[in-house]
Amino acid sequence: KILDKYFQPELVFFDLEHKKWPDFGPALVKIHGSIVDTTTLVFTTAQYLTRYSNSDFKKFLHSIFKSDKTILFIGYGVGEFELLEYMLSPMDQMDTLKSNEIYVLNPYFSYEEVIKENMDLYYGSINIEQIAYSRDDKDYKQLASVLQSWQKVIEERTTLQSGRLNIIDDCLNSP
Repeated sequence: KILDKYFQPELVFFDLEHKKWPDFGPALVKIHGSIVDTTTLVFTTAQYLTRYSNSDFKKFLHSIFKSDKTILFIGYGVGEFELLEYMLSPMDQMDTLKSNEIYVLNPYFSYEEVIKENMDLYYGSINIEQIAYSRDDKDYKQLASVLQSWQKVIEERTTLQSGRLNIIDDCLNSP
């Protein structure tokens, strides 16, 4: 739920209502569900098979990867072969990827530097930039700190232009 607050509620998607995802502006898409509605969460093999065999879901993934949108994978990232398949294989007349801004946020312990470096090479070979963070102090709880440190940038990039103009007006009109 950390990222939800940076998006208008109607631009946070986490179930199969992805058909409503707009072709404009920023949105937050949680392709494996959200704790806001636990019935949407995808954990088991059966749930994965159901989700990835859904033709509307497949079309949705294709539309994301055919776009020029910035994509950030958080959590287990693109370690899932199903997502890599949609990104890399020409399925159902899928054009070459148009987006060159695909990122994956991955945690590592400091002793895993060699693994991190090899994953940098792997992701780089498929046009994905890995953003690594340390698990040494807080383990996976460090993710919240990483996202909070990005707060200003997230707000600048996710606030619609009209919202940014309102913020500027408020600053100009304050004493």
